[in-house]
Amino acid sequence: VWALAKINETFEVLKGDAIEAYLLLINPHKRGMAIECRSTPIRVVCANTMNFALATDSTRRITVNHNQQWDENYVIEMLGLAKASNAMYIEKAQFLASKFYEDATIESYFSDVFPHSDKQSEEYSKNALRAHEVLAEQPGSNLAEGTWWNAFNAVTWMTDHEMGRNTSTRLNSSWFGLNRTRKERALSSAVEYADAA
Repeated sequence: VWALAKINETFEVLKGDAIEAYLLLINPHKRGMAIECRSTPIRVVCANTMNFALATDSTRRITVNHNQQWDENYVIEMLGLAKASNAMYIEKAQFLASKFYEDATIESYFSDVFPHSDKQSEEYSKNALRAHEVLAEQPGSNLAEGTWWNAFNAVTWMTDHEMGRNTSTRLNSSWFGLNRTRKERALSSAVEYADAA
């Protein structure tokens, strides 16, 4: 079972490009598994999501076990970490929006994010080629045209709205599965490419 809790925090990366902050609460209802909380910024113009684990330790998440006693100080700490996580995302988003990509670097970026299944192949994967198309097609592409923010959002658009058999499998993969990991790597990679630009 999952729930989204809206945090009263909205910011604009660029004029007209608003991001709203949410907490994603997950309860697996399985013995031995804990309730988990993540920060989840959502880009309003296209409903692209990004997840951040709130803790910095090796487990990379805030959890509360079913057999633990309720600790309101821990929850307050968790909400503070969510605010810090959102601040980190804002900083990265604004940095990406200020940096422009070149044709060669954007091709490398999409090939890194969506590698070809044949590691020896010099061709671009189907998803890397589609990401190139999504750059101009995705909602909000006109707001940050040519920037690494637009490139990163091409990845989040594809993972949230195109990849997977149906809406349910896409959501599951975006929040809990392979595409969650792909988006985290895509953000880190975009920041590295933008830093080198």
